[in-house]
Amino acid sequence: MKTWEDPVGGRFGLVVTRTEEHGATVRLPGSAFNRHDGQWRLSSCLAAVDVAGGVSTGLAAFPQWTLTADIELHRVPAPVAGPIDVVGRLVKHGRRLSLARVTLGHPGSATPMALGHVNHVMTTPPFAPAFSALRIGDALALTGGATDDATPAEAFGLVHAEGREGRRAVRIECDDSTSNFYGVLHGAMTGVMVEEIAAREGIRVDDVAIRFLRSVAKGPATAEVVDRLTRGEREVLCIEVVGGEESAVATRVTVSGVRTEEGAAITHG
Repeated sequence: MKTWEDPVGGRFGLVVTRTEEHGATVRLPGSAFNRHDGQWRLSSCLAAVDVAGGVSTGLAAFPQWTLTADIELHRVPAPVAGPIDVVGRLVKHGRRLSLARVTLGHPGSATPMALGHVNHVMTTPPFAPAFSALRIGDALALTGGATDDATPAEAFGLVHAEGREGRRAVRIECDDSTSNFYGVLHGAMTGVMVEEIAAREGIRVDDVAIRFLRSVAKGPATAEVVDRLTRGEREVLCIEVVGGEESAVATRVTVSGVRTEEGAAITHG
């Protein structure tokens, strides 16, 4: 199996297989890094979804490539039982935008545990995407730093901080260990921050919509809840990510789910 060094995807243990001309399956191993309390981590699922969607649309765009513009994912929380496969397939490739469909499920199962879509914009990559050289059936393992017994929040250096107007927030630095091949904050880091915030608010996330508005190229990225809606046991949180020292919003995220235990932060597993 071929390998490609990726400091983000490698920590999640992702393995990418080209399954069709414009489609790829990403295997997410059932390691402790990728699960918590018998459930799949939202951050790990989003990391695999980001790659599966990006490779599927990137293959259609090559020799150009694509950059994620937005992600929406709907999942049914399921117990951990080995790895899961994230299957990405091209829906439509246009001159400016390219859309991929993704499904998540246990290998060989016809019943998905999550489904969603990933939208992308066309780019000219400053790198040679190793995925483009894969033939149908070829696999590529992403490699990176060791995870040991760390959680995603610990591995990527997430810290609790104070946000705007004194709100509780979380922060991740954009550096070599958290950036993508474009040199900007990896989309999976949004998942890590959102996962921690939702846990602190006592929400088990079932649905998430992420809209990337601009890139964070350097400095810290800070995420905080800016709005919420409560109906019985179900909550909707609106989360904003601000990059660097600027006040402009880099990413806006909406998550919804049921209330579990308030303050159940998952930094330490």
